[in-house]
Amino acid sequence: MADRWLAGFVFVLSVIYLIAASRLPSLEIGDPLGPKVFPYLIGALGCITAFWLLVESLRRRPAAASAGAQPRVQHHLPAVIAVMAWMFVFYFLIERLGFLLSCAIFLAGLTGYFNRGRWLMNAAVYLGFPVGVYLAFTEILGISLPRGVLPF
Repeated sequence: MADRWLAGFVFVLSVIYLIAASRLPSLEIGDPLGPKVFPYLIGALGCITAFWLLVESLRRRPAAASAGAQPRVQHHLPAVIAVMAWMFVFYFLIERLGFLLSCAIFLAGLTGYFNRGRWLMNAAVYLGFPVGVYLAFTEILGISLPRGVLPF
């Protein structure tokens, strides 16, 4: 049931985001879409993700009911607080160290905690993801990200 509430919340939030994106001003020169492309992409991906979560939760429900299993909800408040604190550390470090280093440190901490013992997989994530995002933003989209202490 919680998955369906989350799917509904993400969908409503994504629709509100899309409405706000549609109100961005259009530019008369340059790219006809202007600054609207990236917000539209984020909103559309949010709607797709919400729909996907809803379908998955509906598909899992009959299997769990037939097995007679009662879903147990566990609350992990300390982990949520720790992740939020870690996000503030990331926010604090991004201007000082730059996007690549701070994102790698952030993801190394998260994957090290949530995916313990899988060092090769974790390294692929915390090294590959920041590099991929950095290249996508700087080279493809032409958006600069904080460089920090790195020379590139």
